[in-house]
Amino acid sequence: MVGFDLGLIDSEYTDLQLSGVGLSDNVFTNTPGMTANFNVDWELAEFTEGALRLHSDAVYISDLWFSPFNTKPSNTSDTFGNQQLQQEAYWLLNG
Repeated sequence: MVGFDLGLIDSEYTDLQLSGVGLSDNVFTNTPGMTANFNVDWELAEFTEGALRLHSDAVYISDLWFSPFNTKPSNTSDTFGNQQLQQEAYWLLNG
């Protein structure tokens, strides 16, 4: 048996201001734009007590932000910004 799931979301703040910084059009925190899951199940043998099966899956998570400021500074006097407060896209593989 083979399975595939796909999740897409286009999340952004429409009208938000924190610490004097306008965050309209910034992406929601902890919200990847895309997630995908691919899985495969193999039935190797069937017995009267049950079956012997193998399962493997792969999960993809796109970039996400940990701060609502995204790349913008946290306040009007911050010159550094929040570029480091994000997670790059990644895969998880289970076999």
